[in-house]
Amino acid sequence: MPRLRLLSFTTELGIGASVYNSIYPRLCTIEYLLSVAMVIYLCAYAFCTLRVFCAKNIHHYLRDLLAPNTFLRRYNAIGYDKHVDSQWGRFTQQYTTLVELSAFMGATTFLCRCVSSTSMSRAPSTADSISSYDISQNGLAGTTNGAVTNIGTRGGRLPAESSASDVCASKPVSLALRVWRIIAGHSWSIPAFYTVTGFIFVAAVHGPHFFLPLLLIIANYVIFSRLQRLCPYWLFMATMWATHVAGLYIIEIANGFEGTYWLQYFFTTSADEALNLLGYEQKPLWDTNMRWAISFRMSTLRLISFNYDLWEATHAAARARERATAKHDATCIECAQLREQNAALAAALPAEASRCYKYRTEYPRDPADYNFVNYAAYTLFPPLYLGGPMSSFNAFVSYMRVPSTSMPLRKMVTYAFAIFRIYATTVLLLHFVHVPALAKHSYLITEMSLQEQAHFVFLTLAYLWLKFNFIWKSSRLFAMLSGIEVPEDMRRCFANTLTVRDFWRDWHASFNLWVVRYMYIPMGGSSRVALSVLPIFLFIALWHDPVLHLVKWALCIAVMFMAEVAVSGCFGWAVAAFRREMAAVAPRATSGEGINCQCSSRINSLARLARFLAAMSASTPERQLCSWRMPL
Repeated sequence: MPRLRLLSFTTELGIGASVYNSIYPRLCTIEYLLSVAMVIYLCAYAFCTLRVFCAKNIHHYLRDLLAPNTFLRRYNAIGYDKHVDSQWGRFTQQYTTLVELSAFMGATTFLCRCVSSTSMSRAPSTADSISSYDISQNGLAGTTNGAVTNIGTRGGRLPAESSASDVCASKPVSLALRVWRIIAGHSWSIPAFYTVTGFIFVAAVHGPHFFLPLLLIIANYVIFSRLQRLCPYWLFMATMWATHVAGLYIIEIANGFEGTYWLQYFFTTSADEALNLLGYEQKPLWDTNMRWAISFRMSTLRLISFNYDLWEATHAAARARERATAKHDATCIECAQLREQNAALAAALPAEASRCYKYRTEYPRDPADYNFVNYAAYTLFPPLYLGGPMSSFNAFVSYMRVPSTSMPLRKMVTYAFAIFRIYATTVLLLHFVHVPALAKHSYLITEMSLQEQAHFVFLTLAYLWLKFNFIWKSSRLFAMLSGIEVPEDMRRCFANTLTVRDFWRDWHASFNLWVVRYMYIPMGGSSRVALSVLPIFLFIALWHDPVLHLVKWALCIAVMFMAEVAVSGCFGWAVAAFRREMAAVAPRATSGEGINCQCSSRINSLARLARFLAAMSASTPERQLCSWRMPL
């Protein structure tokens, strides 16, 4: 039986790659159990406190609630706060449609890959070639008095009892299969399928104004795919960033150009908008489910990703490939885990199948892969189009060619069950504590006591974490059905975040990786942290919404971030002691033997303090083994 210890001496590293999720302090340590108990108590106490407040003041917003669930009604649930937060309401309302679309895309992608792998692995025989030629070019060959004498099958002839009518009936089927194999066997079949599906999806989501984001996406490809060959690096980057930041601001200020007269005249989005601009009601051709200006924020990130990856592949591909290969062969734990997981199928799988997302992002593609079909598939891919998670262009194209192997079917089912638990928890919270309704009727917050206001802030953060966790994990699962892997957002609970840096790493983790690659590193990386923090957070604020209070928020976060960097730098001696000890025990840990806790009595108190501080802030073994840490 494990003994309770006061401090976590180290974090276990000797585990197999196939069962790896992430590594946390040991569950048998007192500080871990106390922190978990405190968080559970705080959540339960806040839930009970605000449930009583909502029961007393529910008459203020009862009309905003739906009828409660039949099961939860037995426990005195009065209403379900579903539609006050339109983001949650619309996503859950269309969830079944998204599941069906993702399943269809996953099945079609799987069939295309099967046909492609079969056509590549099987060399056609002479008889097959004759059969294909006879059916597709010459039709039925050599008939005499209605009887078939030569049809070009595998044996060269049909059986004697076959008739010409049977062959005519099988001809359309064989021709359709042949056409399907030709189309699905090409490398462009999956990108073309994603492009067509994405086009239909965008039209269904954005209504009659769906062509506006498509025009901007096409314009970005036409302009910057040519500009990167004509301009130096600094001019290309300055032009690209100025264009996209200005575009975000203009689109938001103009409200997506929905107030433009000629747009409403020819492409009406709503009867009310037409009445305001045209003076008479005019019904739209089809309904708008989401304004294009909102989802185009995610599209802007994809456009910047494509432009940067294209420039790197054109001008610095060899150096980037060498750097990525050397780095991930030597220090990447995720690549090592994938190699261990795929060891039994190593001969049948391409080498790229055992590479992680970061490697596929940092490894430039061939210049021919930066074509318009791949670009359109990347920007319009339905599972990730509306809200992410964010993926780089390099990684997306890589996963289209070689699908991800990090989530087999068993893990996918477990992942889906985890998503269901998040959904059930959110629904339970919204049945008893109506967080969106209280935020809408803000005068009720002023009637709360100071303690109730503190609990309301905590549960508001909990609700946001649950909502985005459900949306992002669902979208990630939808993409994984097609073999497209994206980074995991919400990698740990919001209550398990101790620093500002860890919050940004783990809350919107895919966006953080995007910021690191396309902003932080090009601006100088760790050597220019003080100069890069403020522009990065100002862009994040502008990207969310170009309003003054978000600019103030960005300034406050930047100041807090720099203060944290300065304070953590003062404890460099403790971090150095921790790294020296981890370097000493790393070979034993990675070989599966684990860390011997019996020798802990010989470790001095300074090293214990260093291990404790690092264990409380680290959540993955990569942060413990690597000798550097990015501040974002």
